[in-house]
Amino acid sequence: MSTTPTGPKRLVSVWSGPAVAVVLVAVAGQVFGLLGAVLAAGCTAAALLFAAAEIFTSATRRRSAAVAAVAAVAAVAAVVAIMAIFAWQGALPWTQEVDRPGGTTADYRGQRIVAGDVDGLRGALLAGADLSGLDLRGRSLAGADAPGAVLRNANLEGASLRGAVLRGADLRGACLDGSDLTGADLTGAQVDGATITVPEGTPVSGSPLSVGERALNCR
Repeated sequence: MSTTPTGPKRLVSVWSGPAVAVVLVAVAGQVFGLLGAVLAAGCTAAALLFAAAEIFTSATRRRSAAVAAVAAVAAVAAVVAIMAIFAWQGALPWTQEVDRPGGTTADYRGQRIVAGDVDGLRGALLAGADLSGLDLRGRSLAGADAPGAVLRNANLEGASLRGAVLRGADLRGACLDGSDLTGADLTGAQVDGATITVPEGTPVSGSPLSVGERALNCR
């Protein structure tokens, strides 16, 4: 004969769902942005209502249930508020402005980039784009999404590549002296003959130049 859990065990079984939902709010915010966090928060609120209704069947636990519900709702509100603040400050990848007229994201996927486009590459979509041989000294490619991009023999001396996605990019012979690679993803990038300091533990293809050596196109 089956029995219904009582006491602490029942509380754990009832509130485990909302606890997981609160975690999903943060995950949804990271994957889908602020809208995802708001939607997940709504789902969490619904879960809280169901949990509260379950506990309210016991009159002796109404006060503790109300306190727990308020705490859970406050946690959800805090997560959404934090996401909103980060979005307002432009600290999230999907909220970063780019150096383009009207603030739109430049889309150069699979295209050949010419000299006239190098001022609008911050946060640009550059998957498979060809930037080989370009003079990008001091330019900003921060936040650019450039998996598989070709930057062979490009001069990126002093350029900003903060948070750029360069998975599988061709950086052979490129000059990255003084470039900012903070948070950049170089997984699988080809770095043969490049002047670059690869972050420790990052799997890349080929060998960059030794310390003190410079690529031919470093000026």
